[in-house]
Amino acid sequence: LENPDLPWNTMATAERWAAGMPGAAYAIDDQTALKVTNGTVDVVSEAHWKLLTPKTETWAGVREGPPSSRSRMDCVSLPVTRPLIDHLALRVRDLRRSRAFYERALEPFGVTVVESSQGPGFAIEGGGDFWIGEGEPPAAPVHVAFAAADRATVDRFHRAAIEAGGRDNGAPGLRPHYHDGYYAAFVLDPDGNNVEAVFHGERQAPAT
Repeated sequence: LENPDLPWNTMATAERWAAGMPGAAYAIDDQTALKVTNGTVDVVSEAHWKLLTPKTETWAGVREGPPSSRSRMDCVSLPVTRPLIDHLALRVRDLRRSRAFYERALEPFGVTVVESSQGPGFAIEGGGDFWIGEGEPPAAPVHVAFAAADRATVDRFHRAAIEAGGRDNGAPGLRPHYHDGYYAAFVLDPDGNNVEAVFHGERQAPAT
């Protein structure tokens, strides 16, 4: 917390977010919280703990207070959910051009633009961070997919990305070869990377 390169990481922000969650919540940073409901732990990521509810909660079937450190969590065998990727960084040739593109393209997702000494980042509450920095891009194009909340967000992403100078690589629509509810759009960014917005809807396996 309070890292100058991560200005959005403040305990105050974490407390405001976690305090709005139902039940017990333990703030870790501004994009991380943990909730215990009927013995099930839901956590976005791991770090240090701070109790936000004064009452005693059930932890692993024992009536007691919460763990005082991350090490206590490591010995608890309960279901845990969190994103597979915490953050992703992409090298770009022209930082100013790519920043303008991603600011516009990712606006429909409700991202917050944050600054670091390496370059800008794009973040949403409770999700992974996406960063860009100037340098030689990878030899082969990268495919990055952003999770949309609905089909309308996919549509807005595609329109905004094209208006920001991206090249159409697949109009919004269903891709049933992935699964019946797979609704996505694809745009090439200024470096030729394949940027996707996807909404999974009702996930069903394709017919065989």
